[in-house]
Amino acid sequence: MPHFATIRMKATENPQKYVLKSNECSSEVAGNFFNEDIPKKLATMAPADRGFYLLMEKLRPMVVKNHFIRPNTEPALNVDATPELGIFGCLIGNMETGKVSYFSRTGHMMKTKLASVEEGSVWKGYSVGDSPYLV
Repeated sequence: MPHFATIRMKATENPQKYVLKSNECSSEVAGNFFNEDIPKKLATMAPADRGFYLLMEKLRPMVVKNHFIRPNTEPALNVDATPELGIFGCLIGNMETGKVSYFSRTGHMMKTKLASVEEGSVWKGYSVGDSPYLV
């Protein structure tokens, strides 16, 4: 497992490639960090708080045209949007032996946001629940 200093250096050199995601279930932290906010947050983060965050490479989804129809706002029609499909699963295994006892794909969720928006949370209103139409 990479040392924190190595991870911090990579994220500081190219912060635009990463998102620092918080464990939104925790009351200790709030929100995600993008671009130049990532090195600032990593520089001030207490070692005890590191477990509240996940540094991940940004997804680079294809930009597509879509319509956003929301309550109490004018529809945004034929705008640039980025869809994101998440697959949920369950894995039970032994980290020491590498033996997998149970694995199952349990569902999916699709969300779409404006291509110009970094944040992607549905419950915060940055993106909307969507449904794939496979052809």
